[in-house]
Amino acid sequence: MSKSYLQQQIVSIQCKGSGETQHQAVEATFKAMRDQLTKDFQWPIVSLQTVDYIIDEQRQTEREEAFLFLFMKRQRVTIELAVTIKVQIDYVNIEGGK
Repeated sequence: MSKSYLQQQIVSIQCKGSGETQHQAVEATFKAMRDQLTKDFQWPIVSLQTVDYIIDEQRQTEREEAFLFLFMKRQRVTIELAVTIKVQIDYVNIEGGK
C-alpha cells in the first residue's frame, strides 16, 4: 500500500512591502511573503494559496524631487504596507506520509 506524502498547512505571515503605486506595494508584500516562506519552511513547497489578506498599516509619503534642485520638479509618492497574509501551503513531507 502506498503512502501519500502531500500535506497541507495554514500559516499566518506578517510582512512589509513598499512601492510607488498601491499595486507595486501589494506585489512587494507577496514577494516578501514568498521569500520568508522559502527561507523558514523546511519541506519542499508544492503550491501556495492565499486564504486572507489583512492590511495592518498603510502609509503614504510624498516628496518633491528636482534635477539639480531647480529643474523638472515632480512629486514622488511611496506607499508602505504592513500586512498579515494567511496562506495555505501544500508541501511534500517525505518523513511523515499519511
